[in-house]
Amino acid sequence: MIGIIDTGISNLQSVTNSIKRLNLEYTTVKHPDDFTDLTKLIFPGVGSYTSAMQRLKTYELVAPIKRFIESGKPYLGICLGMQLLSKVGFEGVETEGLGVLNASVVRMEPASNEPLPHIGWNQVNHEGQGLFTGIPLDADFYFVHSYYMKLHEDVINYSVNYGGSHTCFIQKKNVFGAQFHPEKSQKFGLKFLENFVNA
Repeated sequence: MIGIIDTGISNLQSVTNSIKRLNLEYTTVKHPDDFTDLTKLIFPGVGSYTSAMQRLKTYELVAPIKRFIESGKPYLGICLGMQLLSKVGFEGVETEGLGVLNASVVRMEPASNEPLPHIGWNQVNHEGQGLFTGIPLDADFYFVHSYYMKLHEDVINYSVNYGGSHTCFIQKKNVFGAQFHPEKSQKFGLKFLENFVNA
């Protein structure tokens, strides 16, 4: 069973709609006891780093999420769901994250004065492997963000060029993170989600 985390501030509906389009069963995760029998976990994006971590602590979801990841089952964080994997985020108040990755989430500083937030379609500099299997190298994905993950450890990662190179995908063993929104990226986004489900 696929679990989709619901913090009350995430882009839940778009993700569940995409999972339905793939004819897959899912359940929403709001409480610690909702993790029973889950085989995969998706954390949708949208919202601020600090408020999301506060919600996770209030709902007592931090420890269950970490246990799920440590079990080796596939986890996909989308946008904010990827960013929260870091040790710390600097969106507003400095906030401790889940600490799954040695990384920090910092404000983008485009070198060519591109506007923030970064909104629109851009190519991901991927290699056509893993979750990008069957996706053209020049495929565009949809982005909405002003902060990005700055890695401090060596993991599989791809970037997007938006006034400079910014990390937009990571993989560390069973943990995947996408700064872009596959649920809003049409057929290639659906293929990305399908690849995750089959991971």
